[in-house]
Amino acid sequence: MDGEPVEVMAKNMVKKQLTAAGILFPYGEGNKPNQHTINTALDTDMLSVIFYEALFEFESAYIEANCKNNPKAARFIDSVYDWIERKQAWMICTFPSYSDEELRPFLPDKDIEDEKVDKSARKKAKEFLASIGITSLESTDDINRIFWDMAVQRKSLNSQIREAVRIVLTSDRLMKVFNHNLSLYNTYIQEKTKDPEFMDYEKLFRQLTNEHKRTLYEIEQLRNGERKEQNKLKQERLQEESMYRKLSKKFMNVLKSNGSRFNSAYDLTSETDITEFLSWYKTVKRPVNKQTIKSICREISKREGSDELFMKMVEEHNAQYVAVEEDDED
Repeated sequence: MDGEPVEVMAKNMVKKQLTAAGILFPYGEGNKPNQHTINTALDTDMLSVIFYEALFEFESAYIEANCKNNPKAARFIDSVYDWIERKQAWMICTFPSYSDEELRPFLPDKDIEDEKVDKSARKKAKEFLASIGITSLESTDDINRIFWDMAVQRKSLNSQIREAVRIVLTSDRLMKVFNHNLSLYNTYIQEKTKDPEFMDYEKLFRQLTNEHKRTLYEIEQLRNGERKEQNKLKQERLQEESMYRKLSKKFMNVLKSNGSRFNSAYDLTSETDITEFLSWYKTVKRPVNKQTIKSICREISKREGSDELFMKMVEEHNAQYVAVEEDDED
């Protein structure tokens, strides 16, 4: 957390982390040409999150495939999972909370997707889904809407609907959402059909007029509109938080840089100026890191001043906080 951002090649970062964990990786695979459409909207922070999460998944899969039920590997497994846990905590503090949609490394390649499934089968599946009111499968809201519509009708998802949805869906992430919700939904409906109270309600529901059903539908439309508005506000808030987070990072980097114009305004041999300088660290509840202290002391020595007062006041300040030594791996 006290370090400055460092940009390295992705291959070198992956190699360093896996080598430290004692895991081999087929680096030659990197020489193969990319077959996907790269998402150019990703910035450095987003790419960092993507690569770290990929490392977590790769290392966990490696352990599952090669080390499970091996007593000799217990220490290795613990060290890898400890590293993942520490790094995940670090990521939460360091990067904004991105959504799955924001962290898409590749854009959908429609031509490749259409080759995977027979075009005529996909066309028929889309037509069937449209006939029962399912016209879009582009987001989690669309997936959830399927289950809501079926719940309103007190029906389980039959095999025809399930097969059609799986033919049309091309997103692995949305497919996982659909399969997860499908299992939960069908189990819930099956349990409810055995409940006498539910069956009585079922009879009552069937007696509702079309006007009442239309009212329920309109209410759900209003709810969907409200959800979309809430999601929009949430995204705006996240963007604003991201902006302030970046501003905070930039300011902290300036504060830790002894040669910056900001720090040059302080006489760090004066108690008043030292107090004012440390007040910034006190505001963010952070200690002054060792590199910054060394840099400032060197500058004071160049000016033939004494760093004794500065060191004394910094030590008193740092004693109020738990200073975490920067890990070489980090």
